[in-house]
Amino acid sequence: MTAELPHQSPGTTVALTVRVTADGKPAPGVTVFWEDWHLPRNLVPAQSTTNALGVATTTWRLPALVDGQYRARASAQAAVPGANGNPIRFGIEVIQCSRC
Repeated sequence: MTAELPHQSPGTTVALTVRVTADGKPAPGVTVFWEDWHLPRNLVPAQSTTNALGVATTTWRLPALVDGQYRARASAQAAVPGANGNPIRFGIEVIQCSRC
């Protein structure tokens, strides 16, 4: 599954959230691993634990663009080893635009 997020500016922070369930009910205490394929340090924390509602979150700092580049695609994912529906992917367009 891929969640497409609205475009953002470089350096913006975006909250990513997933909900983990077991038999249709929230699954508390499950470790979720977060990964940014370009810059792993851009996800803080890199792993989080689901709360009583089965929800885990992280913060993703979107990458800077290289010289002359005005847009780029960024991707991250959340994974729970052994769970169905793994991984959940997040995609976003990073756009440097003064008129957007």
